[in-house]
Amino acid sequence: MVEKCPGFNGNPDLYGLGIRLGVYSQWFSSWLTNTCNPSAAAANHDANSIFLLALLIGISVAVSNDAIRPVEAYVMLHICFGFIFTVLSLLGVRVYFLTPRTLSEFLCHVRVKREALRGSVRGRIQAVQTAFRHFQEWLRSRGEDNGEKEPQQQEEGHQDNRRASVASMAVIGRNTICGKLVRNLRQMPDASLPASTLGLVRASTIEFTSDAVSFLKHPSLSWSGVAWRSAVLIYLIGLNLWFWWSPWLIDKVSESTGGKACAPSIFFFGHQHITGSLLDFFRSVSVILAIPALWLCWIILSAAFAVWKFVLGFLARWLVITALERISPGMWDNLYDGTKFAIGLCLTPFMLWDNIWPYVVIDGFLGSPVLLHGIYSFWTIESGDLPGWSDLWKPFISFMSRGTDLSSGAARTPGGRLEEKKQASIP
Repeated sequence: MVEKCPGFNGNPDLYGLGIRLGVYSQWFSSWLTNTCNPSAAAANHDANSIFLLALLIGISVAVSNDAIRPVEAYVMLHICFGFIFTVLSLLGVRVYFLTPRTLSEFLCHVRVKREALRGSVRGRIQAVQTAFRHFQEWLRSRGEDNGEKEPQQQEEGHQDNRRASVASMAVIGRNTICGKLVRNLRQMPDASLPASTLGLVRASTIEFTSDAVSFLKHPSLSWSGVAWRSAVLIYLIGLNLWFWWSPWLIDKVSESTGGKACAPSIFFFGHQHITGSLLDFFRSVSVILAIPALWLCWIILSAAFAVWKFVLGFLARWLVITALERISPGMWDNLYDGTKFAIGLCLTPFMLWDNIWPYVVIDGFLGSPVLLHGIYSFWTIESGDLPGWSDLWKPFISFMSRGTDLSSGAARTPGGRLEEKKQASIP
């Protein structure tokens, strides 16, 4: 049986009574402010997220300098998670539940969006089913004639491909900033790729717009604040995973007892020792907390980076065209599509092309160059079909805006409900 670790003098500068009273007072004051003055929720979330980040940095520095023991880190992590479970949230959904009026407005938005979500999911499922059915028919036709078709049949196949492309545009291309670039999923001319494969890729590609999830975010919060809090939450989740799964937890305890194995004591519904089944329990909880939190953070941060990556691609294409036009007017238009494709293929890895992973998955299982089709279409598309500079500024303005001031009367309609401003779409 593992012996109990000996006691030691704690560090009041990290988790003493004064520190804990200050943290509890911060939670209580933030709760009062969010309840009585929801328009100040953005300032409260900023202050609490900065406070949380300072605590996390302090824990990391103390651990790297061997200034604290595992039990002390355990207490500090509890304080950090207290911010997440009390007054700090990513989208500010918790603020809706503080008063009956804001809760009723939130439920009203949920009922409106629920029907649209059902239609979107239903259409996506039907698109996937149609894609698989066409893919089976394509395989059957390839087996019958060994891939040889009459010219009329080939023309019909190209028409089917175009119909599938147009039908899938409604699934992934509508109401997004890169809606004009939906043809970046289209196959190259005379390619043997079946339309069903492209339809499957389009149906499985996740669409994100700020309008689609704007009812979840509290109006007083900005999308930049959401991305900032997501990064802080990733830091907290990662530090918690490292604490419970790293050898530091055992090595530090053994070092404090002269190399002998011992079990540190904690208070968890009573006096407990971190060993055996209790240690396995905490490790399991750390993984359970990490899965939904990291998944949500991944979606939010991917949406934020998607704007930046698209602008990088647009800027790179504009710089290349401008440089070539200065050398010789009309030089870009006279280039072969293969040359344009080669330029895009060289620049794309440095731009961290958006949504590259679903294309790689499809390419690995079906052996079809879907990723190459996306690069080909983006670099061979006409300049007039690309969004303008004003369209590129819209998502950044929406992303960096502070949100709606709920205290101003202009933000409300005569019926009393919040009037949501239409935000720019994010790919």
